[in-house]
Amino acid sequence: MVQGELNVFIFAISIILALLGILFNGTSLSFFLTLTKQGLGDWLLICLNCVDLAVCLTATLSLGYYIKFDNDSTSFENGHGDNDTETSITGEGMYNMIAWSLFRTALILSGYVTMVLSVARMISFVAPFYKINKQVVLLSVLGYGVCKLVLELIYRYYRFVIIHEDNYKHSNETIHFFSFTRLSVVVELSVFISVASISSLVSVVMLQRSPTDRADTVKRRATITVAIITVLFCVFNVAFLIVFKDQVLDTAEDGPASRYHTYFIVSLITIPLNSVLNPVVYVVRKNDLRQYVQNGVQRVRLRCGRVLRLGVR
Repeated sequence: MVQGELNVFIFAISIILALLGILFNGTSLSFFLTLTKQGLGDWLLICLNCVDLAVCLTATLSLGYYIKFDNDSTSFENGHGDNDTETSITGEGMYNMIAWSLFRTALILSGYVTMVLSVARMISFVAPFYKINKQVVLLSVLGYGVCKLVLELIYRYYRFVIIHEDNYKHSNETIHFFSFTRLSVVVELSVFISVASISSLVSVVMLQRSPTDRADTVKRRATITVAIITVLFCVFNVAFLIVFKDQVLDTAEDGPASRYHTYFIVSLITIPLNSVLNPVVYVVRKNDLRQYVQNGVQRVRLRCGRVLRLGVR
């Protein structure tokens, strides 16, 4: 399979993941928003739904731009085209800057929300009488997301404006800035993975040791659900970190083409796949959400039946 056909195939997969992510996370989000009593866990799942929606959408936008840039670069190397895709902050440069900044922010924020969800579940076992301030937790999620987005936009602006308009691409300042930015992603995700894993493990162990009359069925199912979400997050993000380490070690964005291509595919396919699977876990584990989905499917079937009957007449 030639490079162009492979790009089209990968982009098709990305579009499918985006559509499934919108459908699954949108349905799950609508359910949690209709709950009359929303606890901290419900609000964190709402945040995770919103972040997963952003991941699916921005991953497809970023991948589409990357494939176009990859094709333009190949065309230029073969003597066709002008290869001016990344020479200016206007137009496509601005599009890529915003799309990739949003994707990277959503990626990191999903790890933060997953970690907070796991820690909150652990606290419910370690300190059952301690009441976590819901407003403070939600404000921390919002504040962290805004800070990450601003930093990512500054990073992209620096890359597109300074690097592509000036002539010191390989200066020490540039190398240090890129290295610091990439290393921060590795550190943050590593911390999120470690804390979320330990918290979920502690919760599951304490759940097994809790008497049956103290740990009711709902609490048990919620704990196992959070543990599954944590496992999915760890598996997909560890895969991302494995390929991302090459980007941390490189001093420029334009490293070996095959390695850079692998990095894009893994980050823009595996991470959205995690976002698609999260609402599937909710449906499987939550009886009320599963009933909500079944009622929705039944309503759609009834409406389709009415439309078909009207069409026949």
